[in-house]
Amino acid sequence: MKKIAIIGRENVGKSTLFNKLCQKELSIVNNQPGVTRDYVKHIGKLYDLKFELIDTAGWYLKKKNEITPKIKTNTSLTIEEADLIFFVVDARTVLSEEDIILAKSIRKLQKNTVLLANKSESKKTLTEADLRKLGLGEGIFISAEHKLGFEDIYQVIKLDIQSEPELVEEDAGNLSIAIIGRPNVGKSTLFNSILGFERSLVSDIAGTTRDYLLYEINTNGVTINLIDTAGVRRKSKVQEKIEELSITKTVEAIKASDVVLLLMDSENAFEKQDLILANLALRYNKLLVPIINKQDLIEDIDKFKEEVKYLTTKRLSQIKDISTIFISAQENFNHKSLFKKIINLWNLYNIKIPTSKLNNWLNDTLATYSLPIMKNNIKLKIKYVKQNSSCPPTFVFFINLSIKVEINKNFEKFLTNSLRAKFSLHGIPIKTHFIFSKNPFIV
Repeated sequence: MKKIAIIGRENVGKSTLFNKLCQKELSIVNNQPGVTRDYVKHIGKLYDLKFELIDTAGWYLKKKNEITPKIKTNTSLTIEEADLIFFVVDARTVLSEEDIILAKSIRKLQKNTVLLANKSESKKTLTEADLRKLGLGEGIFISAEHKLGFEDIYQVIKLDIQSEPELVEEDAGNLSIAIIGRPNVGKSTLFNSILGFERSLVSDIAGTTRDYLLYEINTNGVTINLIDTAGVRRKSKVQEKIEELSITKTVEAIKASDVVLLLMDSENAFEKQDLILANLALRYNKLLVPIINKQDLIEDIDKFKEEVKYLTTKRLSQIKDISTIFISAQENFNHKSLFKKIINLWNLYNIKIPTSKLNNWLNDTLATYSLPIMKNNIKLKIKYVKQNSSCPPTFVFFINLSIKVEINKNFEKFLTNSLRAKFSLHGIPIKTHFIFSKNPFIV
């Protein structure tokens, strides 16, 4: 599949063009310059053409900080990787120094380039003669926001990009895993460490990652869509509109994932914001896996693990025997071992237990347990049980009573613990429901 990189200085509408061609709101769009800091990939579509589209950060010359060299490096690598380049300029302004320097760099690479003058739906400042000065051929005047000029783009690139058979979505059947957490806990470092190269920008500046980033990997025989997200801090500290959009993207990443890795710093794990994120993942029925980073900074690791076990029992009590994983993202750790644990938990989360096995367990369990007496001396009678759904595993108990009564919490806990022990459902949430009927075989 052909790769197309969208290049240009900041705030010329690259992310808007990217979103329109991908038909999804994947890159954050805002009038503030420098919003996109990392590149974002997705499948682009233009009529019968399909291609891999890459949105890049704006090309910085004057505005510099410690992230700027990394942004430039990422953008340069993207240009080299691409088969075709969309070079975007702003049709409403004169050509800038950055436009001219970037065009010169692109010419040296001798790559097929399509020059796009965006935001041309209103009064234009640039002319066709101005565009020819960039030495990249005839330009196309477009409006990404209003999809104007897309027919011209199609005609220019049709010879370069071959139509392909209809594809299923690239993430169909893949296991999607999102890395979430507060700022500066090491999410991007972990992401890069797993990939084996610096795909996500890493900096001590909180909020470096803004969009969520997705990369496909294959480990332990399983294809995984790995997602790096922006750090989420307390609402009182969310000041920029861009950061609010980043939080929205993180929530979208959680919704799009199957497994959520809650990454925490070993120095202050399970703080209030961590618990809010954990409960958010659980609310959307995602498999939650807490991960403690920077374990290399802990002097007594055994004592620390006991403290974490106590904290998880108290603060994430809804997940009995939850499995916390300890890593050091900066050190050379075995990510295959990490994903082996995650995949094992995911298989449990997806488990489907036959009704016959469940009822054998129920009969054996009730034979050694005296069923509680309910109000008005009504004795509880459980006729049978079945698994209603997975992700998380949900079990329905059918009670031979026409009047709904309150199930004793201790008895419900007993059934849940017994289920876990019998079917080895440790480290994942399970749900139980009770249905009351005179004929429990009719729901």
